[in-house]
Amino acid sequence: MEKLVTIVMPCYNMGKYIQQALDSVGVQTYTKWEIIAVEDLGIKDGTEDIVLKFAKKHKYQSIQFITSTENRGVSAARNTAIKQAKGAFIALLDPDDYWASDHLEKAINHFNSDPELYFYSSFAYLLNHDSPLKSVGIEGYVDWEMKAFPYILSIRNAIPASSAVLRTKVFDSVQLFDEDKEIQHVEDYDLWVRILEKNLKISINPEPTIYYRKHASAATSNSKRMHIAKHSFAKKHKDWLVLYQREALEQLARKIFSLDEKICTLKLNINSLVTRVSIIEETIKKVKSMPIIRQLFYIKSKIFRG
Repeated sequence: MEKLVTIVMPCYNMGKYIQQALDSVGVQTYTKWEIIAVEDLGIKDGTEDIVLKFAKKHKYQSIQFITSTENRGVSAARNTAIKQAKGAFIALLDPDDYWASDHLEKAINHFNSDPELYFYSSFAYLLNHDSPLKSVGIEGYVDWEMKAFPYILSIRNAIPASSAVLRTKVFDSVQLFDEDKEIQHVEDYDLWVRILEKNLKISINPEPTIYYRKHASAATSNSKRMHIAKHSFAKKHKDWLVLYQREALEQLARKIFSLDEKICTLKLNINSLVTRVSIIEETIKKVKSMPIIRQLFYIKSKIFRG
């Protein structure tokens, strides 16, 4: 029997983008979902009308729209939705991002195949500014970083919030999103780390199943706020950072040593090739005056002997 997924959407001045996010939910191949959208007292930009219109179109699904009485930030908006969630899973979706049609299906398949898994995520297609469709790259990890996962999270977070699907019961262990103002804008990263600090299993699918938009109005584009948030994050998780960075750097060292060995092997192969070319050149000089058949046998005996 399929389990319900609660899709959590914090809305703040995202009327321009939310239709695309909602439409991506409407075409999911995994159809047992509900949406709880929470508007965090932003400007009146049509967000509520768009959500309610979408709800009428999908009348057999539960779609709630909640308006906050004050602006409390993205963590509080998500927490409001999570507290009212009925699903066995929580899927995060920011309204300026959107999903591939099989995003939820692949996430649930991972959970079904691994009862110990608490957190699923995926790589993401990067969208630049206001481009609605064209991908400009991939958000994720390279090969050596994947081998160092999840320790690589201590060096950089490449998990967009909109890729995350969690077992709802994980919040019984790690609590909800941190609403401290100084941790905002890395509040998702903070949650990932708290899950790891409880030794709960997380995974990342290297196949992109979401579209992650980066634009000037995004909170993560404010460098001053991000500096404060990262500093607060480092203070909060300093012990975890030390432990996990050591493991990640050991993996990097193994990668460097592996590359060094490959370079040495390549140099030896080049030297061997140069030597062979020199032998061929010398042989050609010696046999120029020989009959053609004798030349071939002579060259063969010199190059391919023993």
